[in-house]
Amino acid sequence: MVYSFISETGRIRANNEDFIALPEKGLVSGLDSFNTEKLGWLFVLCDGMGGANAGEVASSMAAGILLKEYYSIEKKPDDPGFFISEKILEINSRILRRALKVPEFYGMGTTLVSLLLDGKTAYINSVGDSRVYLMRRGVLEQITEDQSLVWEYYKSGKMTKEDIRKHPRNNIITCAIGTDPEMMLSSVESYKINAREGDAFLLCSDGLRDMLS
Repeated sequence: MVYSFISETGRIRANNEDFIALPEKGLVSGLDSFNTEKLGWLFVLCDGMGGANAGEVASSMAAGILLKEYYSIEKKPDDPGFFISEKILEINSRILRRALKVPEFYGMGTTLVSLLLDGKTAYINSVGDSRVYLMRRGVLEQITEDQSLVWEYYKSGKMTKEDIRKHPRNNIITCAIGTDPEMMLSSVESYKINAREGDAFLLCSDGLRDMLS
């Protein structure tokens, strides 16, 4: 297993609201032990939104809680993808409660994509418009579908993927963690694919995918 990560603020905003959590000591507070042999390798990427520092709070909460609670279990779930989906619903409720307690956090939310590599199986979960790609034998394939206004246009044939990058409303997402108290399990997109030797997975926020075709 070879992995790396990078997150840059960029040239437009003063604050970086993305957050990355992976099974590496020191990256998520309160958890220094990762039983990857028994539970697999879990990677999480979140892109926060909200006023002031609220987006940063939502993204770090979502990614950190998911990683910590997954690696705190004693036994691997029968269906890890379903387990993660249920955890995302719990995280949604916890972020909503935090926002109610702290006025400056009101309205905060975050996207989330996670990748769990367990042997030859890859479990992917997604809320919002951050993405997971698979590079296999030189071909890059988008695995997740955006939960966004422009993606609905794309699916209906009204625009191409290139149009999505240039559309002035490509930041309007239709689902996010921390914004809907009635969020249901069906709101979490889940994917299960067979992983092969040599596969490379890319998790990214719109900060990357809007810059590159």
